[in-house]
Amino acid sequence: MNYISSDSPETKSIRVNTINAISIQGKRWFQKTYGSTYNSVTIEIVTKDWSTIIYLPSGYGYGDYYFQRAKKELYNRIILDCSENLTLRYLRDEKRIPIFTSAIDVSRKKDL
Repeated sequence: MNYISSDSPETKSIRVNTINAISIQGKRWFQKTYGSTYNSVTIEIVTKDWSTIIYLPSGYGYGDYYFQRAKKELYNRIILDCSENLTLRYLRDEKRIPIFTSAIDVSRKKDL
């Protein structure tokens, strides 16, 4: 299993036909003092031969903004073998790649 930070060039070329599953896990923390919400994201891309984990560190954003951050990261890293536009719906419906998402609210900033 590879562990890669969001700014690493190592996963810039993941071909869509090699992907077996994608897991997106978000963590949210609400700062009560200022009323702000922060999140972090862990993306796991599983292929037949290997698994890569991409971690997006803490960032500002409400609700399911963690999911939008994950989508942007995936769009920058996955290479299509055709001229289709890359969307999660395309990956799920056309390529039949299972996409799992979850989010938890944490009570401390350091838990992000």
